[in-house]
Amino acid sequence: MRGYFQEGAEMFGRAAEGLTGAQATTRGDEHDLIVGKVLARQGTFWYHLGRFREADVRLRQSLTTLRRLDARGELAFALKHLGDIARVLGNYAEASRFLEEAIEIRAGIGDRPGQAFALLSLAGVAAFGQGDYERARRLCEEGLAICREAGDRQAVAQFLTALGIVAQTTGDYDAAASLLRECLATYQALNEPNGAALTLYNLALVARALGEHTQASQLCQESLTVYREIGDQSGVAECLTTLGEIACASGRAAYQDSENYFHSALRVARDTQETPVMLSALAGLATLWTKQEKREGALELAALVQRHPATSQETRDRAGQLLSELETQLPAPIMAAVQERGRARQLDEVVAEILQT
Repeated sequence: MRGYFQEGAEMFGRAAEGLTGAQATTRGDEHDLIVGKVLARQGTFWYHLGRFREADVRLRQSLTTLRRLDARGELAFALKHLGDIARVLGNYAEASRFLEEAIEIRAGIGDRPGQAFALLSLAGVAAFGQGDYERARRLCEEGLAICREAGDRQAVAQFLTALGIVAQTTGDYDAAASLLRECLATYQALNEPNGAALTLYNLALVARALGEHTQASQLCQESLTVYREIGDQSGVAECLTTLGEIACASGRAAYQDSENYFHSALRVARDTQETPVMLSALAGLATLWTKQEKREGALELAALVQRHPATSQETRDRAGQLLSELETQLPAPIMAAVQERGRARQLDEVVAEILQT
């Protein structure tokens, strides 16, 4: 899968160079439209490869051209992927703007499937970037209705997975497990590994929340294996983070494993520029350090995570809970000084220091 995306990115890169280089002889709106399409596709392939900054540049270049030409379908395509990238990078307000415009355009031109998938992306922003789970549920149900009407079995499974994730995040574990198991069977029947990996991962989160650490670890390892096979580094980083959290909750004997998982997650997330995942791994590491009585280091990490604009709502809540716990364990002057220091730190610096140790 990763080879496919790499080949596609290189192919569209060569096409863009040929269309825009000094040797290009054709100009005009028709030519510019082709350039806009090619740049958008190259950006999309780079997105799937985890090269988010490069993808963002190409898609923004295409957006300028497509807006000028009022190529509405292509414009919605670029906006949807720019919204996905902004979400991954933790720019949630910008992600919402891009995706809301994409939805409006898709609805206006009668592209119901395109509208549905932009709704799914916006639900992800609402739930995990902004903590608005009720809005996420409504967006998923709207998209699900469109996909059921179209008879798109795979798309229906994607929306049911999203609803299962919302249920899991809001503590309705029975509903979450039921939805996710149904989706897993569908993905396996359709031979759709990405959906299967995502579903296994979220079933692991359900098991972890119920205190079933052995099952949670097994499910997460299964998900990790699939993500590695298909080259999805974002999924790899999230699985490693969760395995670190599971190990941390499993007792002192697993603390070294926990630290190793968090370090591995930080390396992958740093390489793929996924700021929210780095912050989640740091929150997990802060929890581990608290258990190891490295309280000031834990406090500094928690303060950084809580104030960072790219922190997801779930991670921000965890950091807040940890700060409250540390407040009962450290003198007030130390709490104030270390929190101030943590809030002033730069994320990249902190990650680099941790990975050097």
